[in-house]
Amino acid sequence: MFNGKFILAPMVRVGRLPFRLTCLQYGADLVYAEEVIAQRLLKSTKIINETLGTVDFYDEDGGICFRTSEIESKKVIFQMGVSDPQVAVDAAKKIEPYVAGIDVNMGCPKDYSIKGNMGAALLTQPELVKQILSSLTAVCTKPVTCKIRILDNVGLSLFLFHNKPHDRFRVLKKGPGSSKFCIPDIQTNRIKGNTALHVP
Repeated sequence: MFNGKFILAPMVRVGRLPFRLTCLQYGADLVYAEEVIAQRLLKSTKIINETLGTVDFYDEDGGICFRTSEIESKKVIFQMGVSDPQVAVDAAKKIEPYVAGIDVNMGCPKDYSIKGNMGAALLTQPELVKQILSSLTAVCTKPVTCKIRILDNVGLSLFLFHNKPHDRFRVLKKGPGSSKFCIPDIQTNRIKGNTALHVP
């Protein structure tokens, strides 16, 4: 699903439906939505918007929690902020029929994420990470991914990331023209401070 694809990375306050559809129109193969807190999604009400041709999830106060459409249903990855495995599963079950995949945000350093034991706070709790991801992959029929944060450039020549137990690993090194680390088979392009990924 991800090999050889141009992928729009998740961006808060940017990765909403109009921008995602525009990116698909201009060549993106997959688009990540901006993060939605799982508890917020669970409290939302689904409404079919026939005027816009969208599926809308409304907050209790009437605000839109998440909006998607048939046009992107096989190309949008829903990103959630979550700190509880069962909440993650319940949120995934609610949204899975309308998206192409589920992502867990494990990289956000903002106060609201850290205080809620979400985002980058999860990286200090490997057992909880394992429980959340294992619970999701056990019930989801769509792909499950997670966004993580690695160290800024601290002078390393190479960073090894073990994504399989014991017998396999992926190699990460500095990408051309970037001070960040990237997986070698992913090209990074800087667009106003955000990273767009291409996986050949």
